[in-house]
Amino acid sequence: MSFGLILIAISGIGLTRPMENVSFRLFSPLESVLRSVASPVADAVTNYSDVRALTEENDRLRSETERLNAEVARLREDSTQREQLERFWR
Repeated sequence: MSFGLILIAISGIGLTRPMENVSFRLFSPLESVLRSVASPVADAVTNYSDVRALTEENDRLRSETERLNAEVARLREDSTQREQLERFWR
Protein backbone atom coordinates (compact mmCIF):
# COMPACT_ATOMS: atom_id res chain seq x y z
CA MET A 1 0.00 0.00 0.00
CA SER A 2 2.80 2.42 0.80
CA PHE A 3 4.39 1.57 -2.56
CA GLY A 4 1.17 2.63 -4.26
CA LEU A 5 1.17 5.94 -2.42
CA ILE A 6 4.79 6.53 -3.44
CA LEU A 7 3.90 5.84 -7.09
CA ILE A 8 0.98 8.26 -6.90
CA ALA A 9 3.25 10.95 -5.42
CA ILE A 10 5.94 10.36 -8.07
CA SER A 11 3.32 10.46 -10.81
CA GLY A 12 1.90 13.68 -9.43
CA ILE A 13 5.22 15.49 -9.86
CA GLY A 14 5.77 14.09 -13.37
CA LEU A 15 8.63 11.66 -12.71
CA THR A 16 6.74 8.79 -14.37
CA ARG A 17 6.11 10.71 -17.60
CA PRO A 18 9.02 9.07 -19.55
CA MET A 19 7.79 5.59 -18.56
CA GLU A 20 4.24 6.55 -19.54
CA ASN A 21 5.47 7.74 -22.94
CA VAL A 22 7.36 4.47 -23.55
CA SER A 23 4.32 2.44 -22.47
CA PHE A 24 2.11 4.45 -24.79
CA ARG A 25 4.45 3.88 -27.74
CA LEU A 26 4.68 0.15 -27.00
CA PHE A 27 1.00 -0.53 -26.43
CA SER A 28 -0.57 1.90 -28.90
CA PRO A 29 -0.22 -0.47 -31.89
CA LEU A 30 -1.66 -3.33 -29.84
CA GLU A 31 -4.57 -1.13 -28.84
CA SER A 32 -5.20 -0.27 -32.51
CA VAL A 33 -5.26 -3.95 -33.46
CA LEU A 34 -7.60 -4.80 -30.60
CA ARG A 35 -9.90 -1.92 -31.54
CA SER A 36 -9.96 -3.02 -35.19
CA VAL A 37 -10.96 -6.53 -34.08
CA ALA A 38 -13.43 -5.47 -31.40
CA SER A 39 -15.16 -2.75 -33.42
CA PRO A 40 -16.83 -5.09 -35.94
CA VAL A 41 -17.96 -7.35 -33.10
CA ALA A 42 -19.46 -4.38 -31.24
CA ASP A 43 -21.12 -3.22 -34.47
CA ALA A 44 -22.58 -6.69 -35.05
CA VAL A 45 -24.03 -6.76 -31.54
CA THR A 46 -25.50 -3.30 -32.02
CA ASN A 47 -26.90 -4.23 -35.44
CA TYR A 48 -28.43 -7.42 -34.02
CA SER A 49 -30.13 -5.35 -31.34
CA ASP A 50 -31.37 -2.87 -33.96
CA VAL A 51 -32.66 -5.66 -36.22
CA ARG A 52 -34.44 -7.27 -33.32
CA ALA A 53 -36.11 -3.99 -32.33
CA LEU A 54 -37.10 -3.34 -35.95
CA THR A 55 -38.52 -6.86 -36.28
CA GLU A 56 -40.64 -6.32 -33.18
CA GLU A 57 -41.84 -2.95 -34.49
CA ASN A 58 -42.58 -4.52 -37.89
CA ASP A 59 -44.67 -7.25 -36.23
CA ARG A 60 -46.56 -4.64 -34.21
CA LEU A 61 -47.22 -2.55 -37.33
CA ARG A 62 -48.42 -5.60 -39.28
CA SER A 63 -50.89 -6.39 -36.52
CA GLU A 64 -52.07 -2.80 -36.51
CA THR A 65 -52.45 -2.87 -40.31
CA GLU A 66 -54.53 -6.05 -40.11
CA ARG A 67 -56.72 -4.49 -37.42
CA LEU A 68 -57.21 -1.33 -39.46
CA ASN A 69 -57.97 -3.28 -42.65
CA ALA A 70 -60.63 -5.24 -40.76
CA GLU A 71 -62.06 -1.96 -39.46
CA VAL A 72 -62.15 -0.51 -43.01
CA ALA A 73 -63.94 -3.64 -44.28
CA ARG A 74 -66.48 -3.40 -41.45
CA LEU A 75 -67.10 0.31 -42.13
CA ARG A 76 -67.54 -0.36 -45.86
CA GLU A 77 -70.05 -3.09 -45.08
CA ASP A 78 -71.91 -0.76 -42.71
CA SER A 79 -71.93 1.92 -45.41
CA THR A 80 -73.28 -0.50 -48.00
CA GLN A 81 -76.03 -1.64 -45.62
CA ARG A 82 -76.91 1.98 -44.83
CA GLU A 83 -77.16 2.80 -48.55
CA GLN A 84 -79.39 -0.23 -49.13
CA LEU A 85 -81.68 0.79 -46.27
CA GLU A 86 -81.85 4.36 -47.56
CA ARG A 87 -82.85 3.07 -51.02
CA PHE A 88 -85.44 0.77 -49.45
CA TRP A 89 -87.09 3.61 -47.50
CA ARG A 90 -87.26 6.02 -50.43
